Amino acid sequence: GHPCLAEQTAIVQAPVTRAVGQKLERHRAPGAAMPGPEDHTHPVWIEGQGNYAKLHAGRATHLVRTTLSALERELDPARFARVHRSAIVALDRVRELLSLGGGEYRVVLTDGTRVPMSQRYRDRLP
Repeated sequence: GHPCLAEQTAIVQAPVTRAVGQKLERHRAPGAAMPGPEDHTHPVWIEGQGNYAKLHAGRATHLVRTTLSALERELDPARFARVHRSAIVALDRVRELLSLGGGEYRVVLTDGTRVPMSQRYRDRLP
């Protein structure tokens, strides 16, 4: 493959329950600083791509061999919410919710990323 792409995207072949699950569940200890936008251990949002989930953390992305539905079951619902058939967001990274009309929304994250949200999942955000 292309070396730049290989550096930017790590393809993980292991099931999410172990190493990837640990990577996802790492979070700040009580009293510790909030992870910054460049923190690569804290996913900001997760994008479903068929049988893979693409974890977006800072500038890095990690491709995990699991479906978004399976990953959603593994994640803490107090910290992550499904907002679209192809997207999960970290609740502590949500800045605002924009209504585009017609039942379409965009979740704006603290780094400015706009993640699609469908009306079906609207009640998932506080």
